[in-house]
Amino acid sequence: MCHSLCEAVVGENIVHGTDTLEQLERRNLFVVPLDHNHTWYRYHHLFAAALRHILQRTEPDRILIYHDRAAQWYQQQGYIAEAIQHAIAARSFEYAASLIEQEIQTSENPRLDAVVLRQALTALPTELTSTRPWLLVAKAWVGFTSSQFAEGIMAIQLLEQCLNQNPPEIENVDRLWGLVIALKGAHARQQGNTVDAIACMEKALQLLPQDQSWLRSLILLNLGVTYFVADNYKAAKQLLLEVSQIGKAQGMADLAIAGLYLQAQFLALRGRIDEAVSLCQQGLELATERRWLATYAGVLVQVALADLLREQNQLETAAEHVTQSIDRAIQNRQPGLMMGYITLARVRQAQGDFPSAWTAIHAAERCQPWLWSTILSVEAGKVRLQLAEGNVDAAMAWANSSGLSGDGELRYSPTQQSPQGSELDYLTFARVLLAYGRQHSSSAHLRDAMRLLTRLQTFTQAGGRTIRVMETLLLQALVFQAQGDRTRSLDSLHQALNVPRQGNYSRLFLDEGKPMAELLQMVVSQNIHADAAKRLLTIFNSVEAKQSTLIQPFVEPLSGRELEVLRYLATGMSNQAIADQLFVSLAAVKWHTRNIYGKLSVTNRTQAVAKARETGILP
Repeated sequence: MCHSLCEAVVGENIVHGTDTLEQLERRNLFVVPLDHNHTWYRYHHLFAAALRHILQRTEPDRILIYHDRAAQWYQQQGYIAEAIQHAIAARSFEYAASLIEQEIQTSENPRLDAVVLRQALTALPTELTSTRPWLLVAKAWVGFTSSQFAEGIMAIQLLEQCLNQNPPEIENVDRLWGLVIALKGAHARQQGNTVDAIACMEKALQLLPQDQSWLRSLILLNLGVTYFVADNYKAAKQLLLEVSQIGKAQGMADLAIAGLYLQAQFLALRGRIDEAVSLCQQGLELATERRWLATYAGVLVQVALADLLREQNQLETAAEHVTQSIDRAIQNRQPGLMMGYITLARVRQAQGDFPSAWTAIHAAERCQPWLWSTILSVEAGKVRLQLAEGNVDAAMAWANSSGLSGDGELRYSPTQQSPQGSELDYLTFARVLLAYGRQHSSSAHLRDAMRLLTRLQTFTQAGGRTIRVMETLLLQALVFQAQGDRTRSLDSLHQALNVPRQGNYSRLFLDEGKPMAELLQMVVSQNIHADAAKRLLTIFNSVEAKQSTLIQPFVEPLSGRELEVLRYLATGMSNQAIADQLFVSLAAVKWHTRNIYGKLSVTNRTQAVAKARETGILP
């Protein structure tokens, strides 16, 4: 049966666009016994569409009445997001506002995510959202969780004004002041002032009730994030464990999983990648078990797992995880999509698929800015991709415009005042100086690279980030190699291989390309660290052999756009999701897909992806 706006099925009842409201009421279709399964949702939304069509045609004034009735029914059933949406559609703005306020103040896990809440607040009149304290709390929370920091800051300022002007009329003033201080702490962290951020959040925790309410738990998580941004593992360790336990007990996905994710990032930088992978796998298993995969935290932990697997050179598994998480982020409009695309670019680069890597990086550029750029950044991803392709001049153009210098202030995290200048940025900058000095035989650039790397080695050692120490030593080995100093080059490489670590850190070596392979050959010849060097050389050889087969053996090659569509098809994304990413129509994607099928002599996407991999078009 074909369903449209004029025809829908509810149970065994058929609703037609020609039915009158009286006929529907006689058939008892306005009070349908509903359960919470997928079949009900499919039937109900079709029924609602048909009902709207009938109302618009016959009695448009009654649409608001039925939206209001629907809002009350949904509230009774506990479906608060749907109740708020119907209340707004009914123009019952006071009712919608009161539902949001009740939900924000609940001690349980709120039944609203940031995306739905943002849409609801945008639809409410400004006179409500700019004067009611708990709506301002909601606006500030949404602003910070969706990286709309200016909106979040404005909401904090309005809330503070409101509390100063009308304290006798406002209930729970201490709780509200605690939240103001906590949100100021989040703002301070964004500006790079982690000392004030920590002080604010600790004070806020003193003002709030000593319970396990979601707001208090959210501040605990933000304190953990602040420790992460400050790279204070000692302070974060116990706190993040507590946050994860609260999240599991209270059914709060972000707390339960983000606590595991942050611990994993700390451990990976401290040479304990096996433990980091284990924590991310725990987070993914928890998300799967509790159906949290489509949440912000579920997306984030799968991206993190993919990046760790990439470092271990488990590239196919990494690609599978990151493409799944990207598709869920797109479908559910979750933040963290930028981080997913950067990770996908790194995986594709490691696989030697540079066009796909660029597709992913350009997709990351179009995302709403959101990520902790202590680990990943779009600019670092672009520059390292340029260097991997040998486009040193383009990378140097970035270096010249970045404002960085070999003597610049080193910091672990970027700040609002200095968005470039983090440890990650300077490691990227050092690579550019090395590549330019090597290509242009510039001793000055090589000296600058060495001076910067020496400073970075001291800085990373002081922070206990042992893998970043190893990275600086690897790069120093390459600088000495470019200067023709074989003895000091091998000495630096030996120091790097001696860095204590648990687990397989491979891409750190492999991503440096042929110069690193040459150094590893020398290490093997000296029979020092020979086993580790031989393992890495085996991977180098297998990568080169695979990349040599990446040719298109067809008479009519695929166009650039067709290759883009094919790569997205390989991720399992829907045609609509592909269209959204490429900023083209759905019809255009279907047209490109038909062309791909014709050129590859296949009839469906599964066959197309298999044929493309078999022939080397896709890795």
